[in-house]
Amino acid sequence: MEKIYLNVPYAEKDKAKSLGAKWDAITRKWYILENTANQALFSAWRSDAIFSSAITENSNAQEILLPEQPTLAGICLSELMTQANTALRRALPNRIWVFAEITEMSQHNGHIYLTLAESKQGQQIAQARATIWASQSSRIVSVFKQVTDQALSAGVSVLLSVEVSIHPKFGLSLTVLDINPQFTLGEQEAKKQKIRAQLKEKNIFDLNKQRLFPQEITRVAVIAPAQAAGLGDFRNDATQLTTFGLCQFDYFYATFQGTNAAESLLLTFMEAKKAQAENHYDLLVIIRGGGAKQDLMFLNEFTLAEQLCHFPIPVVTGIGHERDSTILDEVANKHLDTPSKVIAFIRQHIVDNAMYAKKNWLTISNYTQHNLIRHKAALKQYQTVIQHGSLLALQQARQRLIADYNLCQQQGSKQLRLNMQALTTLKQQLLLNGQRYCITNNNQLMHWQNTIKLSAVQQMTSAKKSLLHYQQIVQSMHPNRLLKLGYSLTLDALGKPITSAINAEKAQSIQLVFQDGHIIATPQTGSLSLTSQASE
Repeated sequence: MEKIYLNVPYAEKDKAKSLGAKWDAITRKWYILENTANQALFSAWRSDAIFSSAITENSNAQEILLPEQPTLAGICLSELMTQANTALRRALPNRIWVFAEITEMSQHNGHIYLTLAESKQGQQIAQARATIWASQSSRIVSVFKQVTDQALSAGVSVLLSVEVSIHPKFGLSLTVLDINPQFTLGEQEAKKQKIRAQLKEKNIFDLNKQRLFPQEITRVAVIAPAQAAGLGDFRNDATQLTTFGLCQFDYFYATFQGTNAAESLLLTFMEAKKAQAENHYDLLVIIRGGGAKQDLMFLNEFTLAEQLCHFPIPVVTGIGHERDSTILDEVANKHLDTPSKVIAFIRQHIVDNAMYAKKNWLTISNYTQHNLIRHKAALKQYQTVIQHGSLLALQQARQRLIADYNLCQQQGSKQLRLNMQALTTLKQQLLLNGQRYCITNNNQLMHWQNTIKLSAVQQMTSAKKSLLHYQQIVQSMHPNRLLKLGYSLTLDALGKPITSAINAEKAQSIQLVFQDGHIIATPQTGSLSLTSQASE
């Protein structure tokens, strides 16, 4: 048999149980079976309340008192509104569960006035006024806060049990009889689940968690509301760390609640990311401090989570609630509950590093001191060994040197005697060989001397004969002798001999030299004109 689940508020569970509803421990909801009699008793808690109301309307259609035909004068507006309200009450059940978002909320004299709206794709398609009367407001608000851990406020999606009426003066109005807080929690969790699925589909859900947490924290970027309750405490401890030169904090401010929270935080993320490129932060810290729990819903946005996943350094969140977390807490590298815990974590991380460094320094110091003492003892021992070894080696070397010196002296004297004997023998051999060589060479020189002397005399005699012959020839060719024999010598103006008639004809003047004088002649073409000149 199929179960029909009911949306029973906590305050009405006893009433539903008394009417026959049963509890499903798995889904944690009340339900009835399809064959349950008197299902109309459960219509106020059924999710198909509108469908049930339509059945009720059809079943009671004959009982509805329709307004009489208007007279020519018509009816007054108040009467029309009254009749409409009567028809509405008969057509609809006393209680209807309605899904809506609270867009406005105000209080006066204990009454709570709401403006409800429904939107699709960012466009509002329905709106109505609703009232929680003072007699019910305290109970409804208290239960809602107890279950959801947040106050009823504008911006919250709710499931309300309402009574519909038309007031002659104020028109259509809804009286809120109850609110199902489980629906509000479900809506917010469904939104977070959708964001988780989108981030995991893009494989970035754990991206920031996978970033290596810095070994040292020396520079931190902090994003917080300008007037956050926990920011003051955070800055007090942070200032102490900065004063001692341990860590530098840069602050970026954004709005964490309201409809413009996502846009403000997104711009601040961009600003911090730009500053990161210049300042090289070790961590990005996001803190909010105290505040209403419903403000958390403004942080559950996909664009914010996506930016945080892609942030280039590890992100630590301390948004201020221990029991609940935002999607930003889930994707951050480290999630702490409050700003105080975040600064305490940073301070402790720095202290732990300092203690670890001190511990290592003491370990190194003790190890070094121990090694120094051990090596000093070893060096002293080595020094003693080296000194004894050096003295022993020196004595042994001195003894070897004395022995080597004596041996060298003995061998040197012996070798010297042998060399002297060899030199004496060589000297005698050189003298004997030199005498023999001199005698042999002297005889050879005498032979060569006689041979050269004889050859020289012969060559001198032959040369004298040749010279005498050449002298006779030269004398026979002397110009004076030739001139005496009747020859003449023809010279040009420069005194150079002329040996051809052609050259004589080309010359401006020629000189004819004879035995007893010379004459100057001027050659002409075809004939010679002679000019005589007596010899001096």
